[in-house]
Amino acid sequence: MFITKQCYKKDHIFLRETVKLATLSHYRDTEILQIADRDEGRLAFKISIEVPTWVERRWLNTIAYPSMEFGKGVEAQPVRFPGKGNGYADKVIQLDGTKTHVQLAHASIRIEREAPDSLIFCMSMDKTGEDALGSFDYDARWFFYEEEREAFAYELGNSLKNLISKPNRGGIIPPELNPDELTIYCRHRPVIYADRNIIINGSNDIDLNILISQMDFMSFIKPSVFSAEQEYRYMLVLYHNGQVVPFLTDQVILGISEEWFSKIFS
Repeated sequence: MFITKQCYKKDHIFLRETVKLATLSHYRDTEILQIADRDEGRLAFKISIEVPTWVERRWLNTIAYPSMEFGKGVEAQPVRFPGKGNGYADKVIQLDGTKTHVQLAHASIRIEREAPDSLIFCMSMDKTGEDALGSFDYDARWFFYEEEREAFAYELGNSLKNLISKPNRGGIIPPELNPDELTIYCRHRPVIYADRNIIINGSNDIDLNILISQMDFMSFIKPSVFSAEQEYRYMLVLYHNGQVVPFLTDQVILGISEEWFSKIFS
């Protein structure tokens, strides 16, 4: 298996010795149709209950946090994820409850979650290094073997570290931040092709582990209409004292080291 990057010849990694990453918000706002995705990094939950239904407080609070709360205590403690959350409730009627569950007679709730605005680098998975060529309107490509996925993640993280260590923090984050106090979190995996609008009703049997997985990988979920791309995605987030650092620009160019070139392309 190969991990392939499609590009224009003028932007080829061999020519520029750089790669360009973009934020989730860039893909939401861009006017370039072949890469645009208006709900990149977002999930929506619709809870629609019209008959008395017992619901576990913990997963309900996991979805609704921080907009709503359905009980307190250790048993109701939500699993918390970085990012934004908004909730809208037309009507909620509770009948009964225990420490761990609440019985809802009626509920009409919409929860919208948004992942932190991380940097994204999109590639494709294919068997020959050429299978993905028809997915986009590009005229060049480069690739490496799947065994080098972690090495490339390390290269991206190290390059970002070098950039933010410059006096002006590379112009991508507030210059007053101390680079020694910053943590780079890098994650990479195949994109999950699934519906971003999740409907929960009385007939659903929602497993908390599945729910957590959906929210944990918000930045890697795309609708099935994009499945032909077979995307493999890298995500980088910056933290300062446990808080996500917002980027000042929606695109970042990272240099690629000679060491990485010699290791991967020798």
